[in-house]
Amino acid sequence: MSDTPAADPAPQPKLPDGAVEVRLRRAPRYGPFVVTGVVVGVLLGIVVALAFDDPAQAEEFSTGTLVRYFAAILGLVGGVVGAAVALLVERRRR
Repeated sequence: MSDTPAADPAPQPKLPDGAVEVRLRRAPRYGPFVVTGVVVGVLLGIVVALAFDDPAQAEEFSTGTLVRYFAAILGLVGGVVGAAVALLVERRRR
C-alpha cells in the first residue's frame, strides 16, 4: 500500500478570499413567464375587443371600455397561463 492519498477525481479550484461556494439551481424565473403571459393576454384582449366591436351596441359600451375589459380579463388569464407554463418547465427539469 502506498502512503499517498487517493487522487481527487475533480480537484476543486482555489477560491479567492471572500468568495462563497454556491450551488446552482436550474429553475425558471417565474417573473418573465408571468409578464410575458400578461403582455400576450393584453394584446389579445385589444385585438378581440377591436375585432368584435359592434357599432349597434355602441350606446351600451364604448370601444375604449371594451378594450379595457378584455385587456384586463385576458391579461389576468395570460398571467396565470404564464405561471402554469413556468411550473411545467420546472417539473420537466426534475
